Amino acid sequence: MTNKSNGAYIKATRFFLIITFCLIILLFVIGFFMKSDDIYYDYDFSSQEYKHPVLHVDNVPKNMIPIAQKAFDALLDACPGLKAASSRGESWDVLAFPERLGGLSPLKDVSFLFETDINKEVFSKFPKGLQDPQWGNHIMYRIDLVKHGVWMDWPTDIWLCHESLFGNQSSDQDFIMGYQRTWHQSNVFKSIPDMPSLPDGPLSHPKVTPYHRPNIKGGSSQKYVSEAMSYLGNCTSWTGDLSCMSAQDKFVRQYVNALAGDYAAQKDVIFDFMLPEDEDGPVKASKIQGCAWAQVVAYSGSPYVTKTDRSMMILDCDGLQAPDLDASKIRAAAINHEIKTAHVHRLPVPEIEYDPRSGKNETEAD
Repeated sequence: MTNKSNGAYIKATRFFLIITFCLIILLFVIGFFMKSDDIYYDYDFSSQEYKHPVLHVDNVPKNMIPIAQKAFDALLDACPGLKAASSRGESWDVLAFPERLGGLSPLKDVSFLFETDINKEVFSKFPKGLQDPQWGNHIMYRIDLVKHGVWMDWPTDIWLCHESLFGNQSSDQDFIMGYQRTWHQSNVFKSIPDMPSLPDGPLSHPKVTPYHRPNIKGGSSQKYVSEAMSYLGNCTSWTGDLSCMSAQDKFVRQYVNALAGDYAAQKDVIFDFMLPEDEDGPVKASKIQGCAWAQVVAYSGSPYVTKTDRSMMILDCDGLQAPDLDASKIRAAAINHEIKTAHVHRLPVPEIEYDPRSGKNETEAD
């Protein structure tokens, strides 16, 4: 009995050791992949592999360059995820607003806009939800030197700075993992105490440009100018009155040119309607309108249409309830009828240096 008991004990011990060994190997493998996927965040900034991002300040006024550099370093130090995601010497562009954005929006005191594209290899390791084509790998941060912090309005930008997307951990996780794809753009502010201050002087007193809607002489296309104006938002959430007014002017002109059958203009109109800003941006967001125009583009027969356009149509129409999808199809049919019968005249678009008198469409003129 003793020998049998010892034999059973030895077998049980061996079995336990084998199971334990297998579990250790499994945990090691899981840990390895978790570490490799987390390389954009779990990063040793003191290592030789870390290359500080390059900030291109060629277009920054000379007296603002030191402030821009300090603000950039403060941003990276306050957002380790962002710092790690751009740890390969990425080139950042900076847009300076010497008199600040001004206006009445929360972004009125923004002095710099920093932007770059995340390295594709690093971006491929981001959670699935953040790899959605709606967001892409472009990131952008608006620096407020009065409130000492940064404004963000896009999910990837916010996530890299370790701020909540929805103020709810469960909702954040659903979005990050790709279970939820709806994003209503909002300005999220992160306080950064180390952000430099504006120096005393002219920089501290921005000019305020009152908001006003575009004043466009449409000639024979004036009817369509008015139609486009009905889709304009109120600009309260955008990057300042001047930039929002410029975006609205461009939208109205591109809307008219889209009705004239211009492929590039139609693509711009889709983009503007799909911006997740409700009525607070330059254009009132409308998935029904965006889906309708996407159908117009996909089935236009334009020589410029690509497979991507057809894929984007599916994406732009995804999630619409049956009545809304029907409404978008009816709207698409109405747009197509207008394009074929109204013979709308194109308008110049100063924002993209397009002039229809060239005899070219926007794609040819680009």
